[in-house]
Amino acid sequence: MIAYHFPPSLLVGRIRTVKFSKYLPQFSWQPVVLTCQPPPGTPCDPHHEIPPGTEVHRIGQDNFHPWLTAGAATARTIIGRAMGFLRPTRSDRSGRQSPGTLGLGRGSTLSTWLRTLTFWPDSQCTWIPAAARKALALARSCDAIYSSGNPWSDHTIAWRVREFTSLPWIMDYRDPWMISGLEQYPFSLQRRLIEHLEHRCVATSDRVLQTTDPRTRMYQEAYPDQSKDKFITLANGFDPDDFEDLPSPKPEFPMTMTYLGTLGPDRSTAALIPALTLLRQRNQIKSGELRVRLIGRNTPEYPKAIEQTGLSDMFDLVPPMPRHIALAALARSHVALLLGGPRFEKIAIPTKFYEYLAMKKPILALIPKGHMSAKLETAGVGYVDFLDAEQIADAILGILKEFRRRKCLDPPKPLPEMAQYSRKHLTGRLASLLNEIALIDGKCQHGR
Repeated sequence: MIAYHFPPSLLVGRIRTVKFSKYLPQFSWQPVVLTCQPPPGTPCDPHHEIPPGTEVHRIGQDNFHPWLTAGAATARTIIGRAMGFLRPTRSDRSGRQSPGTLGLGRGSTLSTWLRTLTFWPDSQCTWIPAAARKALALARSCDAIYSSGNPWSDHTIAWRVREFTSLPWIMDYRDPWMISGLEQYPFSLQRRLIEHLEHRCVATSDRVLQTTDPRTRMYQEAYPDQSKDKFITLANGFDPDDFEDLPSPKPEFPMTMTYLGTLGPDRSTAALIPALTLLRQRNQIKSGELRVRLIGRNTPEYPKAIEQTGLSDMFDLVPPMPRHIALAALARSHVALLLGGPRFEKIAIPTKFYEYLAMKKPILALIPKGHMSAKLETAGVGYVDFLDAEQIADAILGILKEFRRRKCLDPPKPLPEMAQYSRKHLTGRLASLLNEIALIDGKCQHGR
């Protein structure tokens, strides 16, 4: 199992591989995990999240990429300050003055060239040579290859192993690669080369997994030269063991709303902050009635926006934390927040969706219309346009009025097919695919 994200990392990308490695032995497959050493200073989860008995091999990261990033940041600062003196300021839409961008800022020509030359196929590329050598050594005693992406370096390593060993290979996409992520590769030549790389990986693999049916159809249409049966939906899910003995929310103010996960352009609070500002300006929410807790990585813009709008008393910005602590924090909350964005939520359903339902937690979904909104409706949960501050304000006020009246909120009804999303059931499906491709290729010798 080739997975860059794996405990003790706290990134959500680790969860899918961790849960597969937990349950695969129950289906006569013994996982051997190849992952990387976490960078120094990275917040880490305790090793108890790794299933007992799991064989884990770690590859150290070289210092090239951190050095390059640090150098780019320093150069960007120096160039930005210099240009602040040399260039006139320009007004943004809000009327504030900001200096023009140049040098190594995001989207600048120099930054683009830098990424082109070094991120191949992504910023984790520096672990490919050592990881590929180790994977080839491990492959001598393995019956199949499983790679989890992103990062896409994982699939690149698996492709090399497959080319040298002919072991059957399952390519697992937690996110789409090139089809909806072209902006990460700014030059047309670069895009063509990476598209060619992805095509070779897809063509060489035996099965390609996607987390939703729309994504599966998207890849079937993108690769008409491949059999449609190669592309299979294996959804995200939840592990019932994670929800045992969790605390309950107290029937008292403040009413708390919690979001677990990374914040960025595709999952943002862009309209949530203006919505809360409206409620406060209209005196529809009292001091101490509501607390919003955002647990995970976020950009510096969030603390600034919260402070500028005078909402600091309503927000807790919490850095990534060990999974069991984060789930306990969510369990103590009255409402679970689902935040969406313009790109993936129309075709994606993240892990937190199933975990919120498994926890039987009331959900406030600020997402676009799409695949996830349709799933929410089957559970009797409505959603609000993630860009509409007025609608969001009305939704929050409605929930708050109900909480004022009863000091509790009703959970959503369970999905009829909820059992299909348990991690054990999903791992059983993965094991069936492994059995199928191993028997087809006649390579099953060691692990079963």
